[in-house]
Parts: sequence; structure tokens; C-alpha cells
Amino acid sequence: MVYRNGDFLRYRGLSGGISRACYAKSEMISGYGYGPCGEGKGVASESSLVESDGCRMYYTVDVCSKFSYGRRAISSQADATKDESEVISEPELSDDEYIEEPNQNKLELSETEAELGENIASRKSEGFELFKAISAAPGLSIQTALDKWVEEGKYLGREEIALAIRNLWKRQLYGRALQLSKWLDSNKPLEFTERDYASRLNLIAKGRDIKEAESYVTKIPQSFRGEVIYRTLLANCVSGINVKKAEEVFNKMKDLGFPITSLTCNQLLLLYKRVDKKKIADVLLLMDKENIRPTLFTYTILIDSKGQSNDIDGMDQIVEKMKAQGIEPDVHMQAILAKHYISGGLKEKAEALLKEMEGGNLKEIRWACRALLPLYAALGKIDEVDRVWKVCESNPSRDECMAAIGAWGSLNKIDEAEAVFERMSKACKKLSSRHYSSLLNVYANHKMLTKGKDLIKRMADSCGCRIGPFTWDAIVKLYVEAGEVEKADSVLQKIAERLANELKPTAIYSSDLKRAKDTADMIAKKCYCPKVIVVPELKERHVGSLQGLYWKEGEEKEPEAYRAFFSTQDDLEIPGGGESFNQLQERSMDAIEKIASMHKGERVIVVSHGGVLRAIYLYITKAAVAGKLLNASVNVLHFSNGDWDIKSWSDVSHLKGVGFLERGFNGDSINA
Repeated sequence: MVYRNGDFLRYRGLSGGISRACYAKSEMISGYGYGPCGEGKGVASESSLVESDGCRMYYTVDVCSKFSYGRRAISSQADATKDESEVISEPELSDDEYIEEPNQNKLELSETEAELGENIASRKSEGFELFKAISAAPGLSIQTALDKWVEEGKYLGREEIALAIRNLWKRQLYGRALQLSKWLDSNKPLEFTERDYASRLNLIAKGRDIKEAESYVTKIPQSFRGEVIYRTLLANCVSGINVKKAEEVFNKMKDLGFPITSLTCNQLLLLYKRVDKKKIADVLLLMDKENIRPTLFTYTILIDSKGQSNDIDGMDQIVEKMKAQGIEPDVHMQAILAKHYISGGLKEKAEALLKEMEGGNLKEIRWACRALLPLYAALGKIDEVDRVWKVCESNPSRDECMAAIGAWGSLNKIDEAEAVFERMSKACKKLSSRHYSSLLNVYANHKMLTKGKDLIKRMADSCGCRIGPFTWDAIVKLYVEAGEVEKADSVLQKIAERLANELKPTAIYSSDLKRAKDTADMIAKKCYCPKVIVVPELKERHVGSLQGLYWKEGEEKEPEAYRAFFSTQDDLEIPGGGESFNQLQERSMDAIEKIASMHKGERVIVVSHGGVLRAIYLYITKAAVAGKLLNASVNVLHFSNGDWDIKSWSDVSHLKGVGFLERGFNGDSINA
């Protein structure tokens, strides 16, 4: 697997990943790790479990070169803005914005503020207090906390509930938000509207799965089962890149006689921007036929799609057409345009657009600073980053701080990045692991192992915060970049323990790269499996003359190979003996299908690499992997009657309480 340079990732929209693993019967679990390929090393492995008509396959991936490779990832990724490691490093469309368009993420107010006739500031305070009471409730149930709230005579209005759910949502406490919604329905403190049912549907889809969300739709009273309900379901199908289900829901909406709106069409545009850009034209034809006027959001999607395809002229043509329709670009669209100009090498054009974004007084559009900081950094404009930061410096938000940390880090200004982090740390009572990850990634990108370990220790000692998957990603990356691959072995041990506890594999397969084999041997020992079978076809994609180079080196020294690697032409081979994506996908699928056919009714573990997993994922889902393939994550696939089905992806639940980080609490075992 190719290991990517940090600032390349931020501005090419590529998703990261290190090494992965796969399994076959009709269940597939996958996890991964990474290390320098040339040295035959790797770190955290990913495993995949596949079940076929009796055959299960675990598929583990390993990273092996200085390139970190992602299959045609996109700017608009599911929950991209929620990634703990993606520190507002680029302005981009996200599915959260997409779902927010119809305001589905929370219970909405049906009354106006005037109708409420209450002090809004006071209500916001009570809404936050309600959130704190729910989040602090011990155990799994929040009913006692809610009952106590009512017994104490505290106000429980629609706005308080909306604010509480919003805060639970932001912290991904979907289960508690869903319990609150159920409690409201049972206790009837207020009358449910269609929006309230849509809110619960959204929580079920996010916290559970689409199948359960579909089932809930049938339980909603018929009088409330309107367009908002189905639009919410459609939004979640798109967020999960479930093309078949999204199209089914869209057709269901037409059958039910719901009007086709720009909101619905925008959802389809987002979906096809991610999985099949050719179908975008079909949606536009439908909009034209139904006389649906494109919105600003429609144009934003189309512009981003053109930018992803490096069609700068096409992108500019859309802007001109939009302006001719009387729609002017907002700051968000301008940021997307600037990002693609930078990627296309049009630095002067990008800088001019950034100046236009600022307007006459940046202080009046302070919220634009989060986008401007990383964009100016991508242009190498140290003075501009400093100027924009000074606008925020007196009273910065956490998001502005994280954007500044990433910007200074990409400019090799480590002292400045650290100063911003310290300011954020002093100003905030408690930082989450996401905030620590912003600086941790800077240290990882610059191979500053000692400082990184000190920060990990500080994170563990000072806040006892939950360590999310993207923080694990940064921690493992830190050791790998510093050449201390063995320090992540405890993560591999955790994967092996999980696989050993959950299944009893009949066989374990591995690619022929050393670290993948080492990972497989470790898992085999835990699973009491006597032999690891080496399958060369499971190795990472050969990137030709790019092999062993960093992105910037590849772009300068091997421009033809560099362009071939990022080409959307899947049959284009990389010069220097490299593979096309089609060749990678064909051998990857051949390998796992042969393994599955030999192990019907059994469980098998396969240790391989990120590029292989991405190729397999695209083959099965017809969609690129959304987001990162996380270090040491686990994916579950089922294979039955010749069909593959992905049951879960990027599961990191087994990393909770991993000893690797726990040792940081006593401060002595993290040292090299």
C-alpha cells in the first residue's frame, strides 16, 4: 500500500489508510496497519471476515511504501467533517451539510421565537443543562435522568430538546439521543410532528442501520409519513453510499406522488458525484424536465464534481452559468473553487479568489477563517496565514485553532502550531482527543517522535478523554513515520485477540510482503492456526516508477507516472511496470473468490493491504470507500450464492482500552 504525504492528503481529497485484513465465508472482517514497504515492515493490521455459502474469509492489510494509497476518494465523504484526524484541513462538501439542508439532524422548532415568548438565552442554557444531565447519566439508560428532570419541575420545551439532541448528535451519542426521542414519544411532553419522527428516523439510521430505519418508517402514523420522512431516509442511504437502496427510496417517493424537489435531486447528485459521475447528467435532465431550478447547493455539488475530475474549465463554465441565473457564489463555494485551483496548479487564480472571499473586512466574515487558513497554507503563504490567524487570535474558537495548527504544521512552523495548541488548551476547560490529534498529526508528519509521545502522555494524564479511531490513526502514524514500527505491535495484538475470540478460522492467508506475513503469523498464533498460506496476488498495487517516492518527489521526478496514478482511467497502467486499477481489482477479486470457493462453510483470515481492500470494496458496492480505512479497523463481509455483502466497515470497537495507550497513564512504557 502506498503511503501518502500529509499535506498531499489534505488537498487531493484522498482518504487515508494503512494496512488491512479480510475473512471469507459470508462474513468478512478487515483491519490494517502500515510501515515502509521498502523495508518490508508494517504496523497495525486490518482484518476482514467474509462468509460465503459456508466459507468465511478474514482479510488483513499492511502498508508498505512511502505512498499511502486511496482509490479515487472524493471531497464529499460521509461524515468527513466528523473525522477526528481531519482538522478542518480543507473546505469541502460533506454529507452532514447535505443532511442539514432539510434540517433533519435535530428536532426542529415548529413555533417561532415570538410565539415562544421566552428568553432565548435562558432556554439555550436549559437545553445545554438537559444535554449534560443526559450525557452524565450512569449506565446505558437515561430514563432516570429524564424523570428526575421533570420531577424537579425543570422546563422541557421543544427548543431545549432540540439543543440537547443537537449536542448529543455533535458528540455522536446517537444512542442517547434516540433514547431521548423514544422517551418523548412515550411520555408525550409535546406533540410529535413529522419533523420529530424524521429526527428519530435519522437517529436510527445513524446509530443502527438503514434496515431498521426502513422498518421504523412503517411504524410512523400514516398522516405523518410524508416527504420529509422519505427524504430523511434517502439522505441516510446516500450518506451510507447505498446506491440500490437510495434509488429504491427515490422511486418510492415518486410512486407516492411526492413532488420532485431540488432537495431530493441534490441528494442524488451527491450520491452520483461519489459513485458514478456519468449519472449526474441524468439527474440534470430530470431537473430540466420537471422544471426544477438548480440551487446554490446544486451548483456547489456540480462545481466540486468538475474539480475532482481536474476539469477546471468545466468548473469555471458552471460558475458563469450560475451567475447568469442570478446566483452568486458564497464563501463555501469559493473555498471549494480555490481548493481545486490549487490542486490544478493555478495558484495565482486561487490567491485572487481567496482575497475575494475575504471581502473588505475579514472580521465581518470571521467564520471564513477556518477555510482560509489551510488554503493559504497550501499556497505556501506564511504571511497570509499569520494575518488571518491574527483576526482570530484574540478570541479563537476550537475549530479555528485546529485549522491554524494544521496550517502552521504544513508550513513547517512547528513552534507556531504548538503556540496555538497551548492557547486552545488554556482557553478550554477540556479538550477532546480530536483536538490533541490536530497537533499529534503535525508531529507525525514531521517525524517528531519524542514530542508526539509527550503529547500522548499529556492527553492521557490531563483529561482522560475518549481515544477515538482517528487519534489511534495519528498515534500509529507517529511511530511509523519515526521508523519505530514495532511500537504499534500492541494494536496488532489487539486485533489478533479479537479475531481469536470471535472466530475459529480454518485457514489464514497472507500476501507475500513481509509485514503482512508477520501480521498473519501473529494472528495465527492467537487463533491456534498452524500454518499461514502465502498468496502473492494479495500484495499491494505496484505503482511503477513512483515506488518508494513521496508524493512531492513523484510529482517532480515522475510526472507521467504521477498523472497515471491519479487518472480516472481505470485501465491506464502506471509507467515503470506499474498496474492499472483494473488489474489490481481483477487479481484481488480472483484471489479472494478462489479462497472463498475452497472454504465453503468455513472461516478464513486473509492478511493483505489497503489498495486491495479498496479495490474489493469498489467491486462489491460500485462505490469508492467513504472516508478512511482506519488503522486496525475490522470489516465484515458476507459471501453467499456468488454475491458479496458488506455488513460493517471500519469497526474499531476492539481498540477501546488497548494497552498501548493505557501504558501512557503511568508514563513509563511509551518511551522508546
